[in-house]
Amino acid sequence: MSRKARLQWRCRRGMRELDLMLARFLDKRFDGLDETQKAQFENFLNCPNEDLYDWLMAQRESPTEWRTLVDAIRQSSTDS
Repeated sequence: MSRKARLQWRCRRGMRELDLMLARFLDKRFDGLDETQKAQFENFLNCPNEDLYDWLMAQRESPTEWRTLVDAIRQSSTDS
């Protein structure tokens, strides 16, 4: 199984909003990331769903280490 296929599976969080945002980011932006950014996205997926949801829905400010990634994921969900 390829790295991207494993990540597609990991993006399925059981929360529709998260599933859509993470999958769209993976489809639209992942291939354009450098290796450090790809690893950061993989590590981001280790966070609990509740945290991911709060950060991505702007209900709570994300930790500094995730801000750029959170902004990119939010942006990819609004791209046409």
